[in-house]
Amino acid sequence: MVGKVLAGVLVVSSFAIVTTGAGASTTTLTKSSVARTAPTAHPNSSLDATQFQDPNPQLGDLFGYAVSLSADGNIAVVSAPQYGYNCPDPWSGNCSLEGAAYVFLRSTSGWVLATTLSPSDIAPHDGFGASVSITPTGSQIVVGGLGPNLGKAYIFMEPLNGWDASPSLQQTAELASSDLTIGLLGSHFGMSVSQSDDGETVVVSGKYQDAAGLRVAGEAWLYQAPTAGWRASGSLINDSRALLPSVSHEFGYFGWATAVSADGSRIFVGAPNAQRIYVFDRPTEGWTSSSAILNETVEIANPNSNCNSNGGGSCNDFFGQVIATSPSGDQIMVGAPGTTVGDNSVQGLVYAYHHIDNVWSLTSSLSAPDGGAYDQFGTAIALSSDGQTAFIGSPNHAVLDVITDTRIFKAGAAYSFSNMNDAGWSETQEINSPTPMPYANYGWTLSILSGGDYVIGAPAVSQPPPTANARRGSMQAKSRIAHAISKGTPGAAFARISTLIRARAQQPLTISNSSRIGAVGTSISLSTSGGSGTIAPTFAVTGAGCSISGARLSATLVATCVVTATNPANGNYLVAHSAPVSFHFSSPQSALKISNSKLSGAAGTAVKLTAKGGTGSGSLSFSVSGANCTLSGSSLNATGLAQCVVTATKAASASYGPAVSPTVKFTFALAAQAALKVSNSVKKGTVGTAVKLTASGGSGSGLLSFSVTGSGCAISGQLLTTTKAGNCSVKATKAASGIYAVAVSPAVVFTFTAKK
Repeated sequence: MVGKVLAGVLVVSSFAIVTTGAGASTTTLTKSSVARTAPTAHPNSSLDATQFQDPNPQLGDLFGYAVSLSADGNIAVVSAPQYGYNCPDPWSGNCSLEGAAYVFLRSTSGWVLATTLSPSDIAPHDGFGASVSITPTGSQIVVGGLGPNLGKAYIFMEPLNGWDASPSLQQTAELASSDLTIGLLGSHFGMSVSQSDDGETVVVSGKYQDAAGLRVAGEAWLYQAPTAGWRASGSLINDSRALLPSVSHEFGYFGWATAVSADGSRIFVGAPNAQRIYVFDRPTEGWTSSSAILNETVEIANPNSNCNSNGGGSCNDFFGQVIATSPSGDQIMVGAPGTTVGDNSVQGLVYAYHHIDNVWSLTSSLSAPDGGAYDQFGTAIALSSDGQTAFIGSPNHAVLDVITDTRIFKAGAAYSFSNMNDAGWSETQEINSPTPMPYANYGWTLSILSGGDYVIGAPAVSQPPPTANARRGSMQAKSRIAHAISKGTPGAAFARISTLIRARAQQPLTISNSSRIGAVGTSISLSTSGGSGTIAPTFAVTGAGCSISGARLSATLVATCVVTATNPANGNYLVAHSAPVSFHFSSPQSALKISNSKLSGAAGTAVKLTAKGGTGSGSLSFSVSGANCTLSGSSLNATGLAQCVVTATKAASASYGPAVSPTVKFTFALAAQAALKVSNSVKKGTVGTAVKLTASGGSGSGLLSFSVTGSGCAISGQLLTTTKAGNCSVKATKAASGIYAVAVSPAVVFTFTAKK
C-alpha cells in the first residue's frame, strides 16, 4: 500500500510496500556499496544501522512490512500485519493474525517503543498494519488492514501528551465505505493508504473490490477531513467520494498502490493487473463538490507494448504495483517488478514520468545494473522531495558476503539513482543489508527523508518463497497477507539517521576540460567530472596574471595557470580535491570574423563559408547550431527552412592562442520546385463524363492535388466532372516536402459540351 508521508508516498501490497519522502518510515541502512555484477559483494563493515526491536517477536509476523517516518526523523510507525495475539504455534493454522502497528520515538539511546496502536474492533485475520502512513509532523497516522473479507482503515491522532502518553492507543476515527462488497475475493479495503501533508485528504483503496459490474476490478475512496477535524467527526466516517477508472478491468487490481501529492490536489492509483496507473486531479470546485464517482484525469499505460492492451492480458509486468510521487505531484516513478529484462524473467523495471505543460511524459526507464531473474526490482520506490534522487528496492537480489565468500540467495538490495540538474537518471550506489540472509526481502520497503537519510525494511527475514513458481509467488495477489510468506523468523526494520552516518570519500574529482589552451584577454569555462553527492565545485588558480571568476579562467598576460577544483563536503561525503591542471594562455590573434557577404540561400544548395582575420598557422574550422542545419567542413547547407548560427574558430599555433569569431546567422528558404503544369493533351470533354487529370514537373515527394473553378465543375481526386456545359479552370498543386516549397501550376481551361 502506499502511504503519503511528508514529501512522498508509502506503498504497501501483499508483495510490495514503499515509502517516499521525508515522511516515509522504517529504517534502514547499511553500508552502501557500488553496484557490481551479480551476485553483489557485500562487505560487512561500517554497519551503522540502527535496528527497531520487534516488541512482540513472533515467527512470520512480518515486522517491518509497512513503515513510515516523520519529517524530523523522530517518530516512526512500523507494522507487523501477521502478528497474532493468540498464536501458540504460528504454523498450526490456528493463529489469530490480527496484525499490529507500533509507534517508536527516537532517543539518544536509540528507538524506543512509545505505544501500540490498538483498534477497538480488531479481530482475527484483520491483517492490521498492511499499510501505514504518517504526516510530516508525525501527528497523524493512517493504518489499513486487509481483513478476511472487507478490510478496515483507521486514523490515529497524537494525544495531547504525546504518543508515549499510553502504552496502547485506540483509533481517533475509523474509515468506511457504504459500497464495500465481499465479492469473489473480498474487498481488501485498506490495501493502500495515502494522505496529504496536512492529513486532511486521505485515500484508501480496495484492490479486490467488485466495481463497475466487474469482478476484482478494484476501487479507491477519498476522505476529506471535516471543518472541525477528524477528532470531531465521530468514530465511523464514510468516504467523501469514490475513485474509479472510466474503463475498469476485471481482475485489474485497481488500488494496489496509491499516492497523494503534498497539497492533496493530485491522487495516483495503480492497477497492476491492468498494466495501468490513473491520475486524478482535484476538480476546480474541490474534491467533495459532488458525491458522484470521480474518473481519472489521465490514464498512463505500461510502456511495454506487449502489456498495455486489453487491460494487460496475460502480461506479468505488474506495472503500477508501486507509485512514488514528488511533493508537487509533477514527478512520479512507477514500478513494474514483474518485467522481463533481456533473458531475465521478473527482473523488474521502474519508469519515471514528468508532468510538463499538462502532459505526462515518460522520461526514463530504470533497471538494476547487476540485476538477475526474479530480483523484482521496483518492488519499492522512494523519490526525494526535489525529484533528484530515487531509491529502488530489489528484494530478491542475490548478495555475496565477501567475508565468508558465501552467496546469499535472494537476500535483497536497494539501489540509489541520481538525476542531478535533470541530467538523466544514473545509478550511484547499491546498498545491502548489515546482516544479509537468504530470502530476507531486504529492499521490500524504503524511503528517502528530506535531510538525505534513507530507510530500508526486510520484513521476511530468512523466509523461503511462498511457492516454487517464482513468478506466481511474487506477482499474483493473495487473499490474505498470511498467504504471502512461509515459515521463518520475525521480520526486521533498520534505520540510519544523519547523526550516525560516517562521512566517506567522494568519487575522484577531475577537471575535465579537453582543451587547455586559451588566448590572453579571453576566458575558458572550467568543467569537472566525478565527485559525489551534491556537485558544486569551486576553483582556485596560481600563476602570474591568472584569475578565476566563478568557473571562468582568464589571464591578462601570456601565462601558465595551474587550476585545482574542490567539491565541498556534503551529506555523508568528505571534501574532494582534484589534481592540479595547467592551462596555457598565449598571445591573442587578430580579430577573426566570418566574411561571407551573402547570408541567405535555398535549402539543398550549399553555402561555402569563408573567414578572415586571425593570426598564425592554426587550422580554421566552423561550427553551426540550428534545426535543419548541416555542416561538412566549410560547406553549410540545410534540409529545410532554417536559421543557422555559425561560428568560426582558428586554432592555437606557436605563440598564439585560439581565436573565435562572433556568430553570424545564415537564413535558408525552401527551394523552388521544377515548373509544374497540368499535362493533359486533350482538354475537352462531355457533361457527365469524367476527365482524368495529369501533371508533370515539380520536385520532391509532396502530395499532388488539383483545384477547379467554374460553374458546375468539381474534382474528386484526379477526376474532373461538370454538371453543365462550359469551361472549367484547373490548377495542379504539389505540396512542400523536404527542401522544396509548394508549387502551383498555371491554370488550364477544360471545355465541356452537352451530350448529344
